[in-house]
Amino acid sequence: MKIEVDGRIVLSDILDMPENEVREFFREINNTVLKKGVPKGAIAPEINSFSVDGNEIKVNIISDRHVRAPNALLRIKKAIGKFLSKYKIGVRKVVIDRCYVEIEVDNSIDRLKLPYATCKIESNTVKFVVENIEEQKIEDGLIDKLINLVKEKSLQSKYKGKTEFWKLEKKSNEKKMLFDENPTKKALELGWISEFPSIGQWIFTPPITKIFRTIEKMIIENIAVKHGFQEAIYPKLIPLEIYAKTGHLKGSAHEMYFAEPPIKRDSEIFEEFYDYVRLGEIPKDMLREKLKPPLYGVCYAQCEPFYQLFSGKIVKLEDLPLKFFDRSGPSFRWESGGVRGLERVNEFHRIEFTYIGAPQDVVEIRDALLKSAIEIVDKKLDLEWRVAQATPVYLAHEGRVSEEKGDFVHSYDLEVYLPFRGGREESNWLEITSFHVHEDHYVRSFKIKEVKKRDIWTGCTGFGLERWLVGFLAEKGFEIEKWPEEIKNMVGELPKPVNFVK
Repeated sequence: MKIEVDGRIVLSDILDMPENEVREFFREINNTVLKKGVPKGAIAPEINSFSVDGNEIKVNIISDRHVRAPNALLRIKKAIGKFLSKYKIGVRKVVIDRCYVEIEVDNSIDRLKLPYATCKIESNTVKFVVENIEEQKIEDGLIDKLINLVKEKSLQSKYKGKTEFWKLEKKSNEKKMLFDENPTKKALELGWISEFPSIGQWIFTPPITKIFRTIEKMIIENIAVKHGFQEAIYPKLIPLEIYAKTGHLKGSAHEMYFAEPPIKRDSEIFEEFYDYVRLGEIPKDMLREKLKPPLYGVCYAQCEPFYQLFSGKIVKLEDLPLKFFDRSGPSFRWESGGVRGLERVNEFHRIEFTYIGAPQDVVEIRDALLKSAIEIVDKKLDLEWRVAQATPVYLAHEGRVSEEKGDFVHSYDLEVYLPFRGGREESNWLEITSFHVHEDHYVRSFKIKEVKKRDIWTGCTGFGLERWLVGFLAEKGFEIEKWPEEIKNMVGELPKPVNFVK
């Protein structure tokens, strides 16, 4: 790695000192301040040249990866401030006029675009230049962040075209299928559901809603209550700053819905818009002008408010684990052309289990939830299922993939067979629940502390209710008398569907 910085140190007054004294000062800086923290035998940053122009000192700094040149400039600022204090001269600010970075990557990158930078790729070497970097961005580590971004993009290129990590863990015996049609099509024929004008949304009428709520009740009673989870209500409009912490804005923004509130709650601002609507038109471009930029993401993963609850807080391990679940409203994901019947929709409902505690407790909670979910699917609903290891959820949300490493599995997917989509070996299975351990990923992101600095982890488990419903109907069909005894008794008599004359 090579980094070269052309920087300026702006002083509070004109520097009127002999050049040899200034030269001796910078020689000393090179030999002491800039070598701190550099491993023995490694290359330290160096002031290659300098010049004094009125109240500015211009420096050219060259560095390798140890104590990178932008950080070296901040060290020089501090040293100069201390040196010049005896002359009653202070340091106002530092500025980088130009920063050149040259970095080798393990995997070639086809194309590269970086914020603030102009880029060039030569084989496995990335070169970029950033100009006019103010002090705050230097302190915020802009160049370090851009270097890390290049490394991430190089890693992504390695996985380009590859699917997420998936490895079969275990599966049930083959079960007898009582149905082989598309359950969405059948539910439409029966009048149990109706397509909404917007893509990926459905109206559930009373018959299918009763089955939906029965499955929900089964999960609550046999999992939430059994394992001591308490119900909470989480917001469904999430500030973008929270999505930045969770990582969703790094890799899931293309699937998210965003919310834009009005510029002001003032009817006069909207008067012209109202007039057009009264004439039978919807001037959408005019409406956009009256809205603020996106401030929120509409609920995507449902667990984000749980981490925000603990953000910046100090907890006590003896008070943990804490186990909450939320089912207070829908989640939204823009599936676009990927929408498919009831099993893949833009608006869906989940029971989201969230938990925080000691590492061992979090792993045990996740595994207990998986075991109980399998019991419901296998024994109470008599469905054919399988469990697979999957990409850790926090990596998936950031658009990254990874194979499992370490002493335990981070993420499991529980899937059920959909006979209408083909044979068992053709991967036509439907994920209905995912079970995750995040280690300390969100603990670090949200700066959650333990009073004695002991390790704490988080986990989440999401039950997709539409998917449970589809999985059940796809295997067991619509003739209630043929269903497994427990769910048949819980559902009882179904309401009559809506009949339309035309």
